[in-house]
Amino acid sequence: MQLSFNKLVKQNPTAYAEKICVSYLSDRDKDAINEETIRLAKLQKNIYNCQEKVLQLSGIGDEHSRVDSIRKVICTTISWVEEIFCYAIIDWSEVQRIHSEQAFGYQCI
Repeated sequence: MQLSFNKLVKQNPTAYAEKICVSYLSDRDKDAINEETIRLAKLQKNIYNCQEKVLQLSGIGDEHSRVDSIRKVICTTISWVEEIFCYAIIDWSEVQRIHSEQAFGYQCI
């Protein structure tokens, strides 16, 4: 799970979100952002299933905590990409303004 996520974001969720935003600003392709949210949603579904299985097998403990930390990173990354997508739906110039003000969630960490 983590390997798939790290491969998708190339070990850097912040840079991944920035790449998506900059790509949108250059090509204005909202569909590309949506495709990324779909990819991330599949990983999110898998991590929730994995977390549920770990909980059933070993309860709350170290294993569950490790899976939960991966889940949090995936969910945070999804929220960043969805934020960009929501503003892209509204207006390209809004994405440009927020990006230039460094006010997107991934820019504020």
